[in-house]
Amino acid sequence: MGQRVYCNSNMWPLFSEDKTSVVEYVVERNPSEFVFVEREKKTPLYVIALASDGKDKIEDRASLLVDISNELLEQNSQRRAKLAVELHELNQKAEQLDVKVQTQQHQMEALRQSHLSIGWVSKFTARNRYLPTPPMDMIRHVGSVDGDNFREVGMNVVGDLIQFGLLTNPNATIADIGCGPGRIAMFIAPALSNNGSYHGFDTWSEGIGWATENITSHYPNFVFKTLSDSQKDPGDRADFLTGYRADFFRSIDLDDNSCDLVLAISLFTHLRYKAARSFMKEIYRIMKRDARAYLTFFIYDEESHHSIPHPHRDLQSDEYGFYYVEGSYADSYFKERTILDIFGEFDFRLHTKKFGFWRGDKYREDRWPGGYQDLFIIGKD
Repeated sequence: MGQRVYCNSNMWPLFSEDKTSVVEYVVERNPSEFVFVEREKKTPLYVIALASDGKDKIEDRASLLVDISNELLEQNSQRRAKLAVELHELNQKAEQLDVKVQTQQHQMEALRQSHLSIGWVSKFTARNRYLPTPPMDMIRHVGSVDGDNFREVGMNVVGDLIQFGLLTNPNATIADIGCGPGRIAMFIAPALSNNGSYHGFDTWSEGIGWATENITSHYPNFVFKTLSDSQKDPGDRADFLTGYRADFFRSIDLDDNSCDLVLAISLFTHLRYKAARSFMKEIYRIMKRDARAYLTFFIYDEESHHSIPHPHRDLQSDEYGFYYVEGSYADSYFKERTILDIFGEFDFRLHTKKFGFWRGDKYREDRWPGGYQDLFIIGKD
């Protein structure tokens, strides 16, 4: 009849007749009320089944439905069986997740221990003054504060390369664009056999000269080449040579498809877009199939812009990023979309992206000690 009946609803007879038998009435709804109609007009929409375990016989003057099947019970059993299967599957998934969490915890602990190990080795290496170390003016030129810091930074980066499995081939051909005086090369040297080779490139001729004299003399398969002649920077930073020219590009003197690994550490952090894109194209040219490139950047976004040193400095900007420019020198903060678009243009495949702890301490646990800058490892697949 359209009325809900609840467990606490009151039922009463429609007429005050002293009858205990089931009485059937048929009603019809008109625009203003329900009215009684003859039984012939009824169209059953709902069926109400009555059952009793009493001794007295139910009066048979009304229409009754007796369900002798176990349909509802069977449906309930099937539903319970289905729920049991679902519960079992959920328990299995929970166990798998527990195993996965435990595995990740073990991996994190192993990573933490490896970071501690690399940090310890780096500190140990930093104190090893038997290692070749350039004079103080060259050390400061590459951003280090003293000889210990120079050696520690180099070992930190090599430790990062080891962690990512990039120094496993002793016969590899490695190109290092922006190699400076060989701060990283001196620690890569023991990892390569005589059949391997390292090619360092930099626009800073003094650094190339020092590396050739102090590293190539011991490892002839480590070769250093200058990309341009050194000149005094015409800007305010007159003590800096044009090893850092934001608009500079020159092709790399290596054959097509010749390198197993390309390093560009703190290269793109000092380039404008046009030069960055040109170097990326050149990196693709010299990489073998299945080779990797280890590239670092300062990626500009909502999070990192608070971490830019000296925020009072005026930043230039274009559609690709932001730049602090002083003469021909620049600190470059590219937008991530800019870098990803260049990767896509030259058909690179991104394998690893790790933000560095220059952004803040929350990245230190994952990237310390060798991951100060934002890292992208790409492949030529």
